[in-house]
Amino acid sequence: MSTNVIKKNKTKQIRLDICSQFSRVCNMDDIDLFKKNLGKRIAQLREERGLTQPNLGALINKDFQSISRIENGHVNASGYILKQIADALKVSMNDLFDFDSTID
Repeated sequence: MSTNVIKKNKTKQIRLDICSQFSRVCNMDDIDLFKKNLGKRIAQLREERGLTQPNLGALINKDFQSISRIENGHVNASGYILKQIADALKVSMNDLFDFDSTID
């Protein structure tokens, strides 16, 4: 077996281990709540900056429906997309995940 295949299999195993550990800690209700809180926080930050969903979407090269799905907690946004959103909103990733600052 080549070194690349071994590294790929080892990486895959590490990812599976992390997913397995994560699933033991969080149930689906926790994940849904997390997605909803994250979406509320993104919407709050977007609105504070006077941006619409289409405005934010244009800044990160996504359509407004994608932004809507994230803000409504219907999708798991990738870390890459969340970083793009944080950059577009001119906040840190920590600010993005500061759910205590979210106004209900």
